[in-house]
Amino acid sequence: MDHALSFQNIEASYHDFKVLNDVSFNVKKGSFFSLIGHNGAGKSTLLKCLLDFYQLDKGHISIMNKPHAIPESRRVLSYLPERFIPPAHLKGMELIKYLLTLHGTHVSSDQIRYMMDALELRESALEQSTHTYSKGMAQKLGLAIAFLSAKPLLILDEPMSGLD
Repeated sequence: MDHALSFQNIEASYHDFKVLNDVSFNVKKGSFFSLIGHNGAGKSTLLKCLLDFYQLDKGHISIMNKPHAIPESRRVLSYLPERFIPPAHLKGMELIKYLLTLHGTHVSSDQIRYMMDALELRESALEQSTHTYSKGMAQKLGLAIAFLSAKPLLILDEPMSGLD
């Protein structure tokens, strides 16, 4: 199997309300994939299950052919939540360097500048404390970190939320 992700017979509930009912699909390696649906349809819940933030009632999820619940399986991915809230005590550049270190990724200053330019985030913002960032600026910073992580699998939950 050449799947980046595999969801088989997924079921998940909040209390007595079944949010996901017999969800099955695969995402091929090297592809782009979007989940589209109404608010409350279970898209974010499915992502939380994938990331092992929320327990499945039933079914199996694999990441690059490894069970999702094994922490090692998630080393190949970078996740950006719908509402990225950077720690207020760090400057933008400090956060980039810190999170990329956690990802085991090292990038040059030129690569960071290129990414800031591509996302239309002023380079001067990287020297500001993230508590001064607007929601859109914080989201762009989160996108920059996800892209710079160079992980083969990006999980982005409503990545355009709050962008101008």
